[in-house]
Amino acid sequence: METGARAIYKVAVSPNGRTLAAARSDGRVQLWGMGQSDALGPVTETLAAHDDAVTALAFSPDGRVMATGGRDHMVQLWQMPKVQKLGPGTRKGPEIVGARMAKVQKLGPGTAAGHGATVYSVAFSPDGRTLASGGGDGKILLWDVARRRPRGPALTGHRHWVLAVAFSRDGKTLASASSDGTVRLWDLTGRPRALGQPLLGHRDWVYSVAFSPDGKTLASASADGTAFLWQLSRTRAARLRRAIDAMTNVRVSADGQVTVK
Repeated sequence: METGARAIYKVAVSPNGRTLAAARSDGRVQLWGMGQSDALGPVTETLAAHDDAVTALAFSPDGRVMATGGRDHMVQLWQMPKVQKLGPGTRKGPEIVGARMAKVQKLGPGTAAGHGATVYSVAFSPDGRTLASGGGDGKILLWDVARRRPRGPALTGHRHWVLAVAFSRDGKTLASASSDGTVRLWDLTGRPRALGQPLLGHRDWVYSVAFSPDGKTLASASADGTAFLWQLSRTRAARLRRAIDAMTNVRVSADGQVTVK
């Protein structure tokens, strides 16, 4: 497929498999329809999403909302499938501007500072009510999707960029990966807080994290060419694989199979 952009930073497929989204270096998100044969149809929308490169992209579990993050420090929400933008975002505070169909409406400044750097990762909770975003400022924000504002103060602890965030299937735990070489866990059952000590073992940037379906194991992949499986009950790491090249993506399928590349 041709996008006309110099680089594509992220791609995502909607949960129903009907839409492919590509995050472009020119600040746009391009959408294609997908048929039953997985063949791409014509471009259905090209969204002017951000003022700079789009660096994060995710669909909500029900496919009704798409979230994007950018080098412009902003998070945007988009209503699917008609792709109606839910507000222009802001540089001035911790808010995602909302819209209700024909009327665009700014929804408050929230209670915590927003990202002060590139947004590298976004992920929806299993119920779709919360969006986690990780930024180049080392912060993680948890957004109330319906109200378009943070649920509370930023989660801090990483010393460098937060490159990936992922929810456990029950939504009670968040994992984050950073260019500081660590993986962290966050307890979301009450007031969000760090869960134990950072998970150490990688010797370079950690690009990706993913939970197993039962939530007992976390996989992580790093630029040092290693992928770890963490047994979360004991926060112990078992090396899954080592390669010559960097590993930037890890996935755990519904049947527990781990794929790294």
